[in-house]
Amino acid sequence: MPAAAAMDWLRTMFMPLPMRPFLPASMVCDLLDCDLRDFRRLCVLYDIPLHSDPVFGELMGIAAFHRFFTALYHFRDPARFDRQAMLSMLHNKYSGPDKAIPVLPYERRLDVEIRRIAKLEEPMRFERAMALMEAMEDAKTLADFYARYKGEESAKMPAIDKLQKVINQSVGLPTDSSSTP
Repeated sequence: MPAAAAMDWLRTMFMPLPMRPFLPASMVCDLLDCDLRDFRRLCVLYDIPLHSDPVFGELMGIAAFHRFFTALYHFRDPARFDRQAMLSMLHNKYSGPDKAIPVLPYERRLDVEIRRIAKLEEPMRFERAMALMEAMEDAKTLADFYARYKGEESAKMPAIDKLQKVINQSVGLPTDSSSTP
């Protein structure tokens, strides 16, 4: 039976990824798309500590990963690194069957967002719907410009009609598509 400290260590290392204190070197290489030999050389070059564990191999702490990420991508402007960026990196790299958040196609994500907005109370529903409508109109404008540049026909965006219904409902206008202003 392992000692209590060893059991605590094992429990910590088998926690979900966002709660682990260390990342394996192979995972860091996968996240940042670099070779393991280059990774070790860069850690020596930038004086970034690695920990050796007899069970898990080479490990890097989260603070060390942040330093490594910043050193590796110092030419990026701006180099965003926070919890959200870290979780996004982990989410994008992991493709297992038990992925916590499935990546939905764009139309489905947009439909989910419109349904979420429709359930909000006033005045937040109107504000969120207008913000989304402005973003979608900007996207439509850009898509039209890009299609014209390529010499193609403009793309259809049926989600704008759904969003227009939510906005009409918020301001008390009829929600059928024939009476849209």
